[in-house]
Amino acid sequence: MENYKTDINKNQAFVFSYLVGLVLMCFLSLTFYISIPAVSAQPAEFSGDTGILEVPVIVINGQQAISEAELQLQDTDSIMFKLVDYAEIQENDVQELRLAHGESTTLADGRTMRFINVLSESRCPSDVVCVTSGEVTVILRIITTLDGGNTTRTDFGLTLGGFDISSHFDSGLYYRLTEATPVPVSTIEVVDEEYEILVEYSALPFSK
Repeated sequence: MENYKTDINKNQAFVFSYLVGLVLMCFLSLTFYISIPAVSAQPAEFSGDTGILEVPVIVINGQQAISEAELQLQDTDSIMFKLVDYAEIQENDVQELRLAHGESTTLADGRTMRFINVLSESRCPSDVVCVTSGEVTVILRIITTLDGGNTTRTDFGLTLGGFDISSHFDSGLYYRLTEATPVPVSTIEVVDEEYEILVEYSALPFSK
């Protein structure tokens, strides 16, 4: 019985390792195929029956995207794929909106975004020399109106500062915080009601 359980664990580990390698090799081979280094993709689905890897969106250099891409497994030993079908290449259309604290606005898809509050503020004051730049995190709310007039609410945080700008994906759109004012000053206390933010949103992932 112990040997049987050991064999199951080994098989599970092999399958997991194979799938991880499959995804990595897919992106590497795709990058080579289109000869463009900066490639990212949304989560893909692989069919073992057909050998087809379906990728909803592949973003190239953060500007263009191939949608509904299909890659055919060519060699199970080297895990090489070939791009066999895709929709037309489209440009990444990034929209931006500015919100004051407590303000709401309507997005292009009809949903409503509201600036709820400032969760944390640790950015370096403009009149002080700091070792790190710090960061600010705000809470946003997406309100979706359903058939019949009911609504759903989704709250999430976006962070600006540090080593990266965080992004959030919800219902087909990516969001990121690109500006938050006022910038802290050591001698002035800023309350949440004074904040104004700039948010970008797009149907495709943002470039770094």
